[in-house]
Amino acid sequence: MAVEDRDRLYYHKFNDQKISTSDRLLVCEFLEKWEHPLSRWLLDNKKAASKIDQIAKLRNLTAHPMPIYKWQFTELWLLVIGGKTKGGRIQKGLLKEVYEKIN
Repeated sequence: MAVEDRDRLYYHKFNDQKISTSDRLLVCEFLEKWEHPLSRWLLDNKKAASKIDQIAKLRNLTAHPMPIYKWQFTELWLLVIGGKTKGGRIQKGLLKEVYEKIN
């Protein structure tokens, strides 16, 4: 692969817009008062934002008439529903992570 091709394929993205402390406290206060299983999951799960972002991006692919790759569908399924991964481990989906503590 030529260097110019590599430069077009890969890039670093930096988000320097940090959430202010007051905004962070406001969100945490809201989640603590919100009586919903999702609020507890959002507060306790350090990877919650990443999972939601991955689900959103994969969901956006499915919203268009073009087909998606099987691995994209499988990844979306594992993130939302859960199941056995290619490596043989069991991955909990978001729904199980959120609702298993209340039952």
